[in-house]
Amino acid sequence: MTANMAVIPGKTRNGAMSSGRDGGAHAKFLSSNKDKASQAEVKGLRELAKAHKQVAASIEKVQPNEASGILASSAARHGQDEG
Repeated sequence: MTANMAVIPGKTRNGAMSSGRDGGAHAKFLSSNKDKASQAEVKGLRELAKAHKQVAASIEKVQPNEASGILASSAARHGQDEG
């Protein structure tokens, strides 16, 4: 079960990166509207996209070591190799 959970950080990272990318694209689309409400939404979307990208970057720094450690310890308990 622990080995199955090793994919969670990667999936979380991918989701955060996707949300950041999509939010940024939507902000770019809305930026053509010059009314105050649209500009306020653009600002909020850009901040949210930035936050999602920061989360993804943080997970990227930590995830490979954690995932390989989980897989290695699980494989060792079950007498299997990592691959």
